[in-house]
Amino acid sequence: MERIAAFFWTGIFVGLMNGLVVVAFRLPAGLDSDALVALLDPNAVLRADSAAVSRPRANLQPEVRGARAVAGAFAGRATGAQTAIIDGFVGAVWAVIAGGRPLAAFEFRVAHGKIASIEVVADAERLGEMELDVLV
Repeated sequence: MERIAAFFWTGIFVGLMNGLVVVAFRLPAGLDSDALVALLDPNAVLRADSAAVSRPRANLQPEVRGARAVAGAFAGRATGAQTAIIDGFVGAVWAVIAGGRPLAAFEFRVAHGKIASIEVVADAERLGEMELDVLV
């Protein structure tokens, strides 16, 4: 039943998430966008695992709070990201490599029609445990 509910909500939010990917991932780094802020809960949180934080080009902090701060930190961080279903939920993957595994995954949690949290996962072991379906 939980899996059916996940696919139901996936269908509802896929348009919202596609919009997020187009807007957020393709903005120049550091640029704050009202369009992205509008998709985020005012108390949104962006969390990045230690593998993501340790990548110099990622320039991510372990945790960022608030819609404007998340938008600023998140914008432009994953040019070329693709929308994906991650463990039954809408998300995105970045830099899919041979074997179909990404270098990073972005897990979105939505509450009341807004993105409440984004978790950036770059740890190879955690990525290997995820069930991923990249949407074309």
